[in-house]
Amino acid sequence: MKDTCSLKLSGKAVPLMKDRPASLLMAWTRYGKGMVFAVTDPWVYNEYTDGRKLSAEYDNFGGGVDLVQWLIEQRSKLGH
Repeated sequence: MKDTCSLKLSGKAVPLMKDRPASLLMAWTRYGKGMVFAVTDPWVYNEYTDGRKLSAEYDNFGGGVDLVQWLIEQRSKLGH
């Protein structure tokens, strides 16, 4: 991840990824009939997932594939 900040959770939000004990980077919670996923990485969007604009150490495409797979799994757990 690049240029991140940190999340502060409330309610029933669940932490997913920490960089350091005080730096929470990903979280999720159920909301209504669905879920909310939050990530602090502003580089996880289409122009930075093709592997041409960032160095190889940032595997945004691979991370995006993993994230979508996880989201699909969560959706099926919700019964959708």
